[in-house]
Amino acid sequence: MPLTFTILGSASGLPSKNRNCSGAVLQYKGRLLLFDCGSGVTRAFLRAGLRLSDVEYVFISHMHSDHVSDLPYFIQAVKHSGPRGPLTVCLPEEAIAPVSNLLNACYLFPEKIDFGLTIAAHQDKATLYDDEVIVNAIPNKHLEHEINRNIIAESGYPNLMQSYSFAIRAGDRSILYTSDLLSFDDIASHVYDLDLLVIETTHIDLKRLIESIPDRRIGRVVLTHIADEDEKRIKNIVSAYADSAVLSVAEEGQAIIP
Repeated sequence: MPLTFTILGSASGLPSKNRNCSGAVLQYKGRLLLFDCGSGVTRAFLRAGLRLSDVEYVFISHMHSDHVSDLPYFIQAVKHSGPRGPLTVCLPEEAIAPVSNLLNACYLFPEKIDFGLTIAAHQDKATLYDDEVIVNAIPNKHLEHEINRNIIAESGYPNLMQSYSFAIRAGDRSILYTSDLLSFDDIASHVYDLDLLVIETTHIDLKRLIESIPDRRIGRVVLTHIADEDEKRIKNIVSAYADSAVLSVAEEGQAIIP
C-alpha cells in the first residue's frame, strides 16, 4: 500500500449538508496517523475501509469544535475495536486537562482504557517509527484575534489561544496540513518544496496562494475547509487554473497519493 493522505472531513466551521467537519488520515506502511477529529470523522474513517486498530497517533490542531468534537467518540470506537497497541493523542497544551476531564465525563475513565492511552502536548518535532515519519507542529495565529484576547483578559479564562499546522515527512514525501489559520502569512515560510499541501480556504487569500504555486515548487494543492455557500466560487477559481492535476478541491473520502 503506497503512502496515502485521505480526506475524512472538509467542511468549514459551519454545518454542511455534504461534508464532515475537519479530519484527515495519513496511511504509511500499514500505520495510521489521524489529523483532527471533527464531527463525522469516525464514520468517514470506517467508510474509507480503515482499521481503528491501526491508528497510533491523533494530532488535534486546535480546540474549535469542528476539529475536535468527534474525539471522545473516536476513542470509544477504538476501545471497542479489539486488541491493539497504545494510542497517543497530541493536543495543544492548554487542552490536556479539559480533554482529560471530558473523557472522564463521558465515562471513558483511564481504568476502562485497556490499550494504553496517552494525552500529550504537541512537540516542535515528533519523530515516529524509527525516523521514518516526522511531524512538526507549527504554531499559527488562528485563535489570536482581538475578541478572544479581550474576553480571556477580562474574564480570566485559562485559554492560551494555541493553534497548530503540521509539517509531515513520511519516507521521501513532504506534506503540509495547515488546518485553520489567521492568514496565509502563518505558514508562508513553510510552503516550499512540498509533495502535497492540504490548505484551508476560509481564512486565506486564495488567489494569492494560487498565483504563488509555481514559484513554491508544490506537487499538489488540495483545498479544504469549504463552506457550502462558498463552494461554487472556490470551484470556479480552481477550474480556471491551468493544471487540474496540481490544484483541486477536497472531496470526502478522497485518498491522495502524494
